[in-house]
Amino acid sequence: MKETFLKFQLPKEKMNEVRGGSTQICHCGGSTNEFRVEGLDEYDDLDYYVGEVICNGAGWACTPAR
Repeated sequence: MKETFLKFQLPKEKMNEVRGGSTQICHCGGSTNEFRVEGLDEYDDLDYYVGEVICNGAGWACTPAR
């Protein structure tokens, strides 16, 4: 199933263009527990902080807060 979603991924350069503000609502893969991240709006920053520091490489998703 993971391979199915690979075709929908955007390159990091394009993800950095899709900015939604400095507040993101995120969750780790396989979890519905949401948390807010302030001050990070670039993909590389989110990938490191949320993906590695908070979620320990378990996958993650963030949506800009409105």
